[in-house]
Amino acid sequence: MTCGLKNLEKRRTKGDLIEAYRIMTEKEAISAHKFFEVRMVSRTRCQHGNKLGLYKKQTGTRRNRFFSVRVVNPWNKLDEKTVAENTVEKFKKKLSEFGY
Repeated sequence: MTCGLKNLEKRRTKGDLIEAYRIMTEKEAISAHKFFEVRMVSRTRCQHGNKLGLYKKQTGTRRNRFFSVRVVNPWNKLDEKTVAENTVEKFKKKLSEFGY
């Protein structure tokens, strides 16, 4: 961070996470199933930070930079409280705790 600015990668990831949140909470008129494979995971079998796990759809190596692929890992690292926020503004504030 130079001059108090976050690097491009962090800003892009934050934007991706905000858009994924809008899609997952139906604040956007887009079906989550168009982008992601969504599975509810029980707490005992949860390998990531929240129960609403995203999984990458099978794609070729050329599609690794698509939104639907690059947002999955950062989303799965978010904790349950962050994913369960009821407004976009609260979600954005929680993201700052993760360095975004």
